[in-house]
Amino acid sequence: MPDTVHHHHYYGHPPPRPSGPGTNGFAVAALILGIVGLCGCIGILGIVFGVIARDQIAITGESGQGMAIAGIVLGCISIVPTIIWVVSWGGG
Repeated sequence: MPDTVHHHHYYGHPPPRPSGPGTNGFAVAALILGIVGLCGCIGILGIVFGVIARDQIAITGESGQGMAIAGIVLGCISIVPTIIWVVSWGGG
């Protein structure tokens, strides 16, 4: 009996995709903190985490660039009322 290698081909099922870099955790955190920051004063953390995420993404090639930017933008929007309040309170 010849020594043969049996290759099983499963038609209808695509081959598994090679897994690339995942989504950056800081980008996810930036987005969440930016959203939550709209209801509180922790929006600054959305900015910080977003900046960290963008730096890491540039190095690692992970996904999440949009989430990082959204976290930065939402964080900036969330701290504007705080800045206005501090300026008006300090000038009063």
